[in-house]
Amino acid sequence: MRSMIFPWFSAVASGALVVMFSPSALSMPQASVRDVAEHLDVLSFPNSLRPLHREHAHQFKDYGFNHFENKNHGRGAGSFEDDGTWYFEVDLIADQGPRKLICVRDEAVNGGTYHSSAPYEVMLGKDGLYHVTPRQLEPIADCPESPVP
Repeated sequence: MRSMIFPWFSAVASGALVVMFSPSALSMPQASVRDVAEHLDVLSFPNSLRPLHREHAHQFKDYGFNHFENKNHGRGAGSFEDDGTWYFEVDLIADQGPRKLICVRDEAVNGGTYHSSAPYEVMLGKDGLYHVTPRQLEPIADCPESPVP
């Protein structure tokens, strides 16, 4: 009988207990794209916030992006800066357990022309933040790359 709560746990008719492990069962629970966005180390990749960096300020919330909303049918999470002049969106392209492929969109919505988007691979660090890995990614159809000005 297969448990609905623990899909890797089974009991056989003879009363013996059988525990089956699969790689997905042993991995951490999958993070939502909103969780990734809210815990993304914004200083680990090129973006418009890097020139504003401050000590111990590594997350969007440290720069006035306090309210992420689901976008793209739950595939993305976006936030306007508190004053409404800037916008960031993080889309989850692929979730490979500890490694996630994301697309980050960064744009001025104050009449300016700044706009960039790029794909990144991220991993959760011991500090509880998702950091961009050094892996260079090819352009991805789900994330049309535009250069950081």
